[in-house]
Amino acid sequence: MDRLEGKVAVVTGAGSGNGRAFALGYASEGAAVLAADIDQDGLEQTADLAERVGGTIETCLTDVTSHRAVSEMFDAAERAYGPIDILMSNAGIIHRTEFLDLTEEIFDRIIAVNLKGVFLCGLEGAKRMAQSGGGAIINIASVNSLIAASNTPAYCASKGGVQMLTRSMAVSLAPHRIRVNAIAPGTIRTNINRDRLEDPAVAEAEARRVPLGRLGVPDDLVGTAIFLASDDSAYITGHTLVVDGGLTITWNAEHPLAEAE
Repeated sequence: MDRLEGKVAVVTGAGSGNGRAFALGYASEGAAVLAADIDQDGLEQTADLAERVGGTIETCLTDVTSHRAVSEMFDAAERAYGPIDILMSNAGIIHRTEFLDLTEEIFDRIIAVNLKGVFLCGLEGAKRMAQSGGGAIINIASVNSLIAASNTPAYCASKGGVQMLTRSMAVSLAPHRIRVNAIAPGTIRTNINRDRLEDPAVAEAEARRVPLGRLGVPDDLVGTAIFLASDDSAYITGHTLVVDGGLTITWNAEHPLAEAE
């Protein structure tokens, strides 16, 4: 439909999973995409897949916890395509451990990637968008910003931070014609939860908790990502759009296994 024709998009965490789906989805809608990740092999695979959707994707090796690397990522996008219109802040990691076994090292790493990374990308992206007349920023939160899982305390904290950071950014950046929204996915089959979902019993138990009766896949998020990046959502900012098959509307805290991305 070319809803993003002429737009320039930066997508972090684009070497696999949801990030790859976002990059390909944006490219299929006409955007020129810079796909960024810390995984070079994954980025190359994403770029190769761009031919299937007839889109344009360049790649950039990036560590979102480094301000310098993030700045260089945006420099690369501007050199390749011009001013940035869309930022999809998707890069994220998870570590499963009960709170009493959580180490400071692990906590710091998860906060650095999942929350500080969103801050750094948003800061650099917004500075450039403000100079060029505006844009759209989409941050990836999680239903774990709304409901807790006992064995992912640092992840839950980081995603709760992303949701509130999104709201604060939206207020601050509105005068610059920059909209900031978030997507809160439910349980999506990606690399960061593949180890546990490969267990049929776990996957079946998770699916039973979803009113729509199945776990999500990255493509389930793409339509929402395109909507929030396009002019179709021109009057929406500061919103977290939950995409979870209905998980959170029927949530029961007695189910400690439930996690999301």
